Amino acid sequence: MIGRKKYSKADTVKIVLYILMTILIIIALAPTLWMVSTSLKTEPELFILPPPLLPKSLYLENYPQAFQRIPYLRMLWNSIFVATVVTIGRVLTSTFAGFTSRCTTPFVCA
Repeated sequence: MIGRKKYSKADTVKIVLYILMTILIIIALAPTLWMVSTSLKTEPELFILPPPLLPKSLYLENYPQAFQRIPYLRMLWNSIFVATVVTIGRVLTSTFAGFTSRCTTPFVCA
């Protein structure tokens, strides 16, 4: 058996870990891929059993309809506003907590 590479135990462990991570990534991405695939289907295609993995033809009209029915920009602005206010509040309270943990007596900080 000339030319056959001998794998160490560490190499075997790495290979098994890479295989497991690949399987976990596929499991984690599967719902997102299914959602995108479903968003590109026509309404009759949604009710076919068993459901096809890919649409027969790309139907992009679902996206303009969704943006007309739901105020996404307003929702995005609300999310950004709330996240900013919460972050500023968190930084301020953490700053005050950090200073109080250093002070052993009032007005005397180490």
